[in-house]
Amino acid sequence: MDHRAHHFEDTRPDEELPAVDRKPPPPPNPSRKKERPFMKTMDIEWAIRASRLHLAGSILANILWYHHGLEPTEPIALTGQRLRMWKMNVDTMYKVLALFEQDGLVKVERKPGKCPRVQLIVDTKPLNHRDLVEKYAGK
Repeated sequence: MDHRAHHFEDTRPDEELPAVDRKPPPPPNPSRKKERPFMKTMDIEWAIRASRLHLAGSILANILWYHHGLEPTEPIALTGQRLRMWKMNVDTMYKVLALFEQDGLVKVERKPGKCPRVQLIVDTKPLNHRDLVEKYAGK
């Protein structure tokens, strides 16, 4: 037999193959949470404005939009645990949050002894790329 030739022959006897048991998949469990929720896209003009206010503006912007994507119902509670996850200092958060509020990016609900609750303020008519470049490039 030529070892260079690669051909296959069915040498099994002509008999029926065993039937395959095809059960339908089980229905999804509605009580099980999705492992990866859909995350909303961060508004780019909002992010640009936030990053220009303070060096830590981009970090706080990411924290807010990340939690906004996980919990679309606002306001967003800025807990110490959430800040630690992003390695943000509480004092810095308060400073940057005040700048965000002054610039009209957020509305903050403050109560003594409680963490601040933040509502994002986003322009309903986002700018296109050309307008973003004209408005923010080189400034």
